[in-house]
Amino acid sequence: MAVVAELLGEAVFGEVMDGLNWICVCIDLKRFRNPSRYKAAAEECLASLRTCPPAPGFDEVEVPGERENALREERKRSGVPLSPGAVAELKTSAAALGIDSGELISPAR
Repeated sequence: MAVVAELLGEAVFGEVMDGLNWICVCIDLKRFRNPSRYKAAAEECLASLRTCPPAPGFDEVEVPGERENALREERKRSGVPLSPGAVAELKTSAAALGIDSGELISPAR
């Protein structure tokens, strides 16, 4: 994908752009297929990827974004872990601003 982005970027903007190794593609999917059919096809494709044998040293094949989504859900349940030093700084700042930090801020367990 990075090579595709570079080729498109350089072809469109010329050599004035350096390090254009990103790309944003916007497609109106409704022009091609029903959104529910697209979602089903996408899920089927991802399921196929997940069944591939993992590379040596790995337990499973991961799809980009899944690990981040799982961590986000975990953070919603248990909060963001903070070091005791960070908690102390936040409580000091809150006190200086007249804010009662109470139980809102607690160190990582």
